[in-house]
Amino acid sequence: MARLHEYQGKAILAANGFKIPHGRAASTAEEAVAAAGELGGEVVIKIQAWTTGRAGVGGVAFAKTPEDVRDHGARMLAMKVGQFPVEAVLVEEKIAIDQEFFLSFAIDDRSRAPVIIFAAGGGSGFEERAASTKRIACDVKSGPVESTVNEAVSSCVLLPEHENQLADWIRKLFVAARSVAAHSLRVHP
Repeated sequence: MARLHEYQGKAILAANGFKIPHGRAASTAEEAVAAAGELGGEVVIKIQAWTTGRAGVGGVAFAKTPEDVRDHGARMLAMKVGQFPVEAVLVEEKIAIDQEFFLSFAIDDRSRAPVIIFAAGGGSGFEERAASTKRIACDVKSGPVESTVNEAVSSCVLLPEHENQLADWIRKLFVAARSVAAHSLRVHP
C-alpha cells in the first residue's frame, strides 16, 4: 500500500473528482511564501510528515501575511516529529468548514481485503475516537458494501442531499484507491 503525504493524497483525490482546497507543497519558507502569494488571502500551513496529531505539535497554523507564512514555514520545516523530519509543508487556501469526516482506505490484515475506515469528526484526534469509527468492507472488484455505506452515512445527522454526497464520496474513495493500487502494481521495464 502506498504511503502518501497529504498533498499527494489530495492530488489523487482531485484527479478522481473530489473538490479539494487550492494549494501546493513547499520545501522552503520562501516557496511557502510564494505559494501563499499565488493563493491570496488567509492560508493554512500544515507539516507533511507521516504522523498523526500534527495540530497538537504545532504542525498546523493559519497565516494572513507573507511574514506569518515565512515564520511558520521556517519553524515547521525545522521540526522533527517523532522519527520523521519535516521536509515539506502544505500551503493551501483557508476554507470554511461546516462539518468534517475522516475517510481512510486500508487493507484489513485479518480479512486480507480492502476496507474504508469512516468517522464523523475529521482526522484530528482520530485515535481517541477509534471506538466510534465504522469499518466499511469492500469487495476487491465491486467496492464498498452498499448496506454498510448506508449504515455509516445514516449514523451522521445530515440532510438527505448531504447523505447522498457523503455516500458518493465513500464510493469514489474506493475507485481512487484502486487506481493508485493498479498503478503501483504495474511492472515497468
